[in-house]
Amino acid sequence: MGSFALAVPKGVTIQNAAPAFTAGPSDGGSDSTAPTNVGSNVTFTATATDSNNEQYYLAVCKSNSVTAGNNAAPTCPGGSWAISAATTSGVAITPITYTTLVGDASSNAWYAFACDKVVGGGSCSSMSQGASTTGSPFAVNHQPVIGTVKLGSACDSTTSVDPGNSRSAITTTDFSGANDEAYAMTMQSDGKSVVAGKSGNNFALARYNADGTLDTTFDTDGKVATPIGTAYAVAVQSDGKIVAVGVSSGSTFTVARYNANGSLDTSFDTDGIATTLIGSYGFARAVAIQSDGKIVVAGQTFNGSDYDFAVARYNTNGSLDTSFDTDGIQTTAFDTGEDSAYGLALQTDGKIVVAGLVSISSIAEFGIARYNTNGSLDTGFDTDGKVATLIGTQGSWAYSVAIQPSDQKIVVGGSSRISGSHWIFATARYNTNGSLDTGFDTDGMNTVEFETSWGEDLYSIALQSDGKIVGVGRNYNNTSNYLDLAVARFNANGSIDTSFDTDGKTTISLGNYDTEGHGAAVDPSGNILASGWSDTATTRDFGLVRYTTAGALDNLSGYVCAQAGITDSDPSDTVDMFVCSTNSFNGTTCSSTTLCAITDVTTGGSAQCIAYGQVPIPTASGSYSVYVFLKDSFGFASSGSTQSYTVTNVAPTISASTQYTVSNITLVAGSSVAPSYSVIVTDNNGGSTISATTGVLYDDDAINLAGGTCSANEKNCYPGVSCTPGTATGADRTFTCGFTVWFNANFSDSALQDWRLHANPTDGTNSPTALTDSNAIQVGALAAISAIGVSEASIAYGSLSVGTASSSGVLTTLQNAGNQILDVLISGTDMTFGSKTIPKEQQKFHETSSTFDWTSGGGYVLIASPPSAGTETNGCLNRDLAVRAVHNVATEDESIWWKLMVPLSQASGTYSGSNTIAGATSATCTGTLY
Repeated sequence: MGSFALAVPKGVTIQNAAPAFTAGPSDGGSDSTAPTNVGSNVTFTATATDSNNEQYYLAVCKSNSVTAGNNAAPTCPGGSWAISAATTSGVAITPITYTTLVGDASSNAWYAFACDKVVGGGSCSSMSQGASTTGSPFAVNHQPVIGTVKLGSACDSTTSVDPGNSRSAITTTDFSGANDEAYAMTMQSDGKSVVAGKSGNNFALARYNADGTLDTTFDTDGKVATPIGTAYAVAVQSDGKIVAVGVSSGSTFTVARYNANGSLDTSFDTDGIATTLIGSYGFARAVAIQSDGKIVVAGQTFNGSDYDFAVARYNTNGSLDTSFDTDGIQTTAFDTGEDSAYGLALQTDGKIVVAGLVSISSIAEFGIARYNTNGSLDTGFDTDGKVATLIGTQGSWAYSVAIQPSDQKIVVGGSSRISGSHWIFATARYNTNGSLDTGFDTDGMNTVEFETSWGEDLYSIALQSDGKIVGVGRNYNNTSNYLDLAVARFNANGSIDTSFDTDGKTTISLGNYDTEGHGAAVDPSGNILASGWSDTATTRDFGLVRYTTAGALDNLSGYVCAQAGITDSDPSDTVDMFVCSTNSFNGTTCSSTTLCAITDVTTGGSAQCIAYGQVPIPTASGSYSVYVFLKDSFGFASSGSTQSYTVTNVAPTISASTQYTVSNITLVAGSSVAPSYSVIVTDNNGGSTISATTGVLYDDDAINLAGGTCSANEKNCYPGVSCTPGTATGADRTFTCGFTVWFNANFSDSALQDWRLHANPTDGTNSPTALTDSNAIQVGALAAISAIGVSEASIAYGSLSVGTASSSGVLTTLQNAGNQILDVLISGTDMTFGSKTIPKEQQKFHETSSTFDWTSGGGYVLIASPPSAGTETNGCLNRDLAVRAVHNVATEDESIWWKLMVPLSQASGTYSGSNTIAGATSATCTGTLY
């Protein structure tokens, strides 16, 4: 019998297991230090293994929630960033991306799941957010946005600028005639500078535009005075509010906060002013603003026997911050002597560095203390938080401190005494542990001497972006015996920077008396600013001086001020602004010429920079374009903003340095002369734009030329003469002008006459508004005053009998042919015929009547030549003979009538002789005619 087999069914259900991540997930390292620009991709990668050896998906969700698919990709109920295609188990997925959008947040959490592909429904891994810099969240960097752009000479809305517009490198500011002393300054991110000090017994603040003019948006005139004492330091908050600190009556720490418009900020201690009595009395000398807005103030306090360092920290509302040493105040003694803090700086980790004068064994030394953020001394700084350094052998005094941003090393500036009362500039640099940095001039210290005198004090330091150190203070000038503002620059290695004014130092006086420098700053364009005060004959004024990076006075010339509003949705981002000559930006800087730039501007405000040399002399009038770009701290650039400004068409003027070159005018009786002059006309739009120049020669004693011209009159005005242009050179063009001047022109008896030349150049649009006249012109003195013209050729008595007189007068018509009102001198000679003579006394003349009676004594007897002045009977007629208005038109004639009495027994014949008629000034004839 055969065997029998029975088949028994069997089965098993293999459960679906969720895949697990074996690598990743990762977002490619998109984090706060390497964010992804808007419009670019965040790339997600991962590798997962499925124990069922099934394909898997990578789902990157916006929330911690995922739903597996049925033989399909999973979904994210809260939205997804990216979901991959199905990938073989154990194989890395093909990278998936999410393209960032403008509306994305700066920080975006993501949640990754690996889900398998299974019919009937898959399974998903547990959520993973990656690790460290490759994990959630990913960061999005938003493009900075350009707000309102203003151009022009002062970043105004007119966007117009004169060619060659300029501002002085020196600005002085008076506060209502009081003694004004500036002790500190700071820069705003928009390029404006704030200077603080005192005016009388007032906190005094002035805010200046980038071009040195007072900013009238600050309390309407750029100046604020608050009657509370003296401000010694100033800082600007990130929101534009201004904090000034100093001392008020009662010798208390005084902190005042102002809104950006110059008004007191009443959200700060209810009235904008907070005062704190520390010890018996104290002075606030320095201020800094923490990143959280808290205000740190340093100075000195009297402990009953000597001074100590004092540091206080205030909340943003003006109250003392009790998290700072439990009561908001910390005091520090170095030794048993005097310790006074003058400088304050904050490290990037929030630690507080204070510098000043400390007395060690009765010798003044640099003193530096470092505090933790809770107010305690930092024992990591020279083991006890304090360092004292003697620079030189006879004493040193620290006034200012700054932190190098690259390595957090501490730079201190002040003075070192080398003998008696002779102090010199001194600097020192410390490592972060408090030791002197031997990479700074080999021993961590350096000094610079201006002159062999007393009074050289370095009061303030500022750091350039290249690590160079600028020191500002004062120097006693041995020549003038007054104090000068002094500036020195050190290289980053501590040596004197000889590229700064050739020897690393420069001084300036802002008047005829003392000048001191107390504030130092570097503006966004790299220029150096020094503030202080200067004496006048009666008072003191704020002073602000701007230097180029080479140490020369920076007199702005031919510039355009560019200001742009800046917004960026990334709160911690800073932005650089570039003004380019073409609409092209390579991602780092302008592809063409960078007209100006400003760096590290806090967003939410505005940035301002000066495009130097953009409008030099000459520049033709018309419209010009510049192109504004923003770049954030991660190199993400904005789109360009094309902006236009107008170079105005300015009026041409006569060059003040040359004015007129004129040939002397010598008047010749009865004829004309032809003087000529040349004039250099300057038009800042270019000499070639000057289309014409006309000239006017005039007597300014007789003519008021306020309108620039006058009615033609040969006596006193020759208008409307065209001038021949020469070749234009730059902004200048020479014109040559000529006149025909007649002998009847007015003149005076002075050595220099009152005749002047006026030129009226035009560029087709504008003419000068003020007269551009020469000095007085030499006219030949008395050249034509005696020129008398006679209309008749002779005096013809005709034929007369012996013993008779001519029956009617013979007329002689006189005309003034000169340029002076004249009287008349008349004389004559005997008439002769051979050896026979008719005496001159037989002739008489009369100036008003032709019918006078010769025999009854009428008329005047002809006298000898020349006559004596004084009486009409001697032949001097007071006629006031007028000058002709036009040389060939007799505007006034004078008549002289002659009669002759022939003596008895006179031999017959034709007798002849001559009478002389001469001109004389009216002062010559003094008698009464009638």
